[in-house]
Amino acid sequence: MDAIELKDQQRKYFGLAPVDKNWDRITFPKGLVCYFDQNVIKKVVINSTEYFDYYSEFDTEIQTNDRSKVIPVSGKGKEKSISLAVLADYSLKSVSVRFDIDHNTKGEVVQRCYWVINKHAMNLLDNAAMFRQMVTLDELPVFIDQFIETLPDDHLKRLAGVKEAPPQKNKPVKFKSGDFFAIPTKRDLYGRPTEYTFGRHLLNISALRKNGVVNKQHHFYDLGTIVQLVTVYDFKSPTTDVDVNRIKLSRSIPPFYMMDDQLMRGNYPIIGNIPVDPNEIVFPMHYGSYVESSRKGYYFGWGMIMVDKVEKIPFKDNDMDYNYRNNGVAFGASLYQLEDLRNGLPPYDVYDDINHPDNIELKRKIFASLGVPIDIDYDDYCLKSGVMTRAELLKVKVG
Repeated sequence: MDAIELKDQQRKYFGLAPVDKNWDRITFPKGLVCYFDQNVIKKVVINSTEYFDYYSEFDTEIQTNDRSKVIPVSGKGKEKSISLAVLADYSLKSVSVRFDIDHNTKGEVVQRCYWVINKHAMNLLDNAAMFRQMVTLDELPVFIDQFIETLPDDHLKRLAGVKEAPPQKNKPVKFKSGDFFAIPTKRDLYGRPTEYTFGRHLLNISALRKNGVVNKQHHFYDLGTIVQLVTVYDFKSPTTDVDVNRIKLSRSIPPFYMMDDQLMRGNYPIIGNIPVDPNEIVFPMHYGSYVESSRKGYYFGWGMIMVDKVEKIPFKDNDMDYNYRNNGVAFGASLYQLEDLRNGLPPYDVYDDINHPDNIELKRKIFASLGVPIDIDYDDYCLKSGVMTRAELLKVKVG
């Protein structure tokens, strides 16, 4: 692939700055180009073929030492050599565009086109179908010109309004079990949501820790940050004006752990509430070695249930060091799992979750080692283990 770069006439339609005649253009390995004003990087352009073909460009203000090392923003810490990996971290802090050409497992071409303004990420494929016809990145300049021809006459004015809009300052939003929330899944070119899917808050895991419902040896403490148990429904709407009873009737993905940020900051607006039935709370399962290095052995976790020093069971290829801890906490809604559900695939991570159908033999062995039936009711297991049931957890005060 020959190196490509946007022209200034194209850049303005994405809100990118033109190249100043006084900037110096310097190339680095792996398709990295930096434009310098003295020792400050003003623009980054990337033409990479390392894993797949992609073009990325963003405006920035990165202080460097003699154009060779990036100076930490705080002025403290170690300076890092200018590289693609180091500068990539700055791309979402300004106006940026990115166009990828990849291939899926069937060898089919997959396009990914993103445009970020003021931290709002827009998928250009939702607004510019012509990019779905792009087969190689060499065709990008042609498709960009086609895209520009489709833009409304007032595009530059509207784009300037988006760039100049002050950051929103929202008051923290309070939420509770049973709250339904709207998740923007598509936006127009100016950041306004055009499609939503919907989720529901089930249980405040952090409140259980804060109120001493579990001790610090419990697997809930392996979950970082302020953790909530939520689910997402297979329900789309162009607006948030939706009857939550209709949403509740839709199928949903297995509940998962999510940080509270999107809810607390109002990015996922609350649209209604239906009290949670205890049976709607389905906890992820965890099996593997302890996260805390000082603790040796394996454990099994399932909601309130925590079984220490369980049997080591060989994993695939007898790899005893692999874990199915399944203890990740999502920053936002788990839309990849929702997409799997819509495509008829299991909405579980095959490499991390023993509930994936491919892991059924492992799950059978784990439950056999625990001495309980694989289909044991969760609350029955809680009573057997002497821990709180789901109905009791829903009565725990939050705050």
